[in-house]
Amino acid sequence: MRTAASLNASVVGQYYAGESVYYIGTVSADGYQWLKYLSNSGAYHYVAKIG
Repeated sequence: MRTAASLNASVVGQYYAGESVYYIGTVSADGYQWLKYLSNSGAYHYVAKIG
């Protein structure tokens, strides 16, 4: 999980294989498709979609 759809953004956590992400949109950046979601804290976070 990152604070922005960028490989340079701060890492704020991670998901493991098999976990679910309920996302609200996608963003293309840095050669990846990023899933955008609203965290429990109210901030938007991004996860790179791999595979």
